[in-house]
Order: sequence, then structure tokens, then C-alpha cells
Amino acid sequence: MPISDELKGQIEEAFSYRGHVTVTFTDGKMLEGFLFNRIYKSEKIPDGDYIEMYPKDSEEQKRFSFDSLKSIELTGKDAAESYGDFIKRTGGRS
Repeated sequence: MPISDELKGQIEEAFSYRGHVTVTFTDGKMLEGFLFNRIYKSEKIPDGDYIEMYPKDSEEQKRFSFDSLKSIELTGKDAAESYGDFIKRTGGRS
């Protein structure tokens, strides 16, 4: 089943984000963590349509099918933004 444009946008935004996200699943459960990969189904990857993430406080990778996702929110501080702020403040000097 194809995913909605809204969910696809949330997946892409979460993938580009350098902080934690909160995934809400279709069964109502929620999981906070770092989304590090998303794979779309294609001829070369017929078993695609999933995200991969590290749950908060865990080093275990988890994979979830797009069908199991209801929404994804950006909920943690963006580490890349923090680094950018540091560079602006200090001019790159430690």
C-alpha cells in the first residue's frame, strides 16, 4: 500500500534531521530514537518501504515497515544545529 505524501514528507524530514524523532505507530505505540535510514521499494530493492532507527538509550538497530507508521515528529534537539551555533559563537575555535 502506498504511503501518504504527508508521511513521506515526515520520513524525509526525519531522515535529514540530526536529532531524536518520535515515531507513532498505527497501533498507538510510540518510540523515540534516531532515524538513520529509509529505504523505498524499487526494482533493485523489492523488499523496501521501511525505516531504520536506533531507539533512545539503545545501540540496537530496529526496522519498521512504512505500513506500521502513523506519523513521525522531530522531538529532540538537532545536533547539527547546535554545532552550527557553536561555530557562529566561537568562529570555530574551541
